[in-house]
Amino acid sequence: MPSSSLEIQPGDIQFDLSSKEPTTVLKIRNVSDVQLAFKVKTTMPKRYLVRPNQDVVDGGQTMDVRISLQTKEARKIKLEVNENGEYSEKPDKFLIQSVQLKPEYKAIVEEARSEENGKPMSDVLAKMWQETSKSQLTSTKLQCTFVFPKKADGVNGTNGEEYDTGGDSEDVKHLRKKYNELVNFTVQLTSERDRLRTSYKEATKELQSLRQHVKASGGDEKIARGGGTVSTTGGFPLWQVMLVAVFSFLLARVISSGLL
Repeated sequence: MPSSSLEIQPGDIQFDLSSKEPTTVLKIRNVSDVQLAFKVKTTMPKRYLVRPNQDVVDGGQTMDVRISLQTKEARKIKLEVNENGEYSEKPDKFLIQSVQLKPEYKAIVEEARSEENGKPMSDVLAKMWQETSKSQLTSTKLQCTFVFPKKADGVNGTNGEEYDTGGDSEDVKHLRKKYNELVNFTVQLTSERDRLRTSYKEATKELQSLRQHVKASGGDEKIARGGGTVSTTGGFPLWQVMLVAVFSFLLARVISSGLL
């Protein structure tokens, strides 16, 4: 295989996926003094738009080749990035093949160039490529890489070759601290509410039990919830009277606090 007379810059193809339309421009320079025909191939032809995908570059001249990653494919690639910020699929590859333009095609190429609406160069060169053996072609392989958007804190963005987690700003740290404090306070309030509900249920049961005992003893019960006073007849024990008063007081506090 002959050595290539084309210089291609950059040496690898890179697409910035933070861009709305990820695009790379290759500069193809013919360092020889003869006309060279070239064509661009890729392992994923449906993923990219290459313009021009083939053409003729004169000796000593440079031509730009624009390679664009289609938007829907860019979205698909972002979804295929793993949790380590790496693209899980095999990297796409490009192949640039070139050959010296055959004399019988020079006039056809010049005619296509001069006409405003002439044939596409791919049509002009199609027969020549068919007549050219692989041993006559020179080839340059380029590997494709993707640069993913910078990962913002708390956002699912990843960066393959240039992964950057980024540091938290002071505002983010402060907000996170306040959020954690609020969560802890909410947990404490919930626990206290549950504890008071349990105490209320126990106090209610005990009070009901005392009322039934008083009624069974034939005494008269008179409970003032607001003042927390209890009067009994029939020789009701003093400790039971005090207990009823304490529970009445607690019950009034619980109800007034609005936790029930």
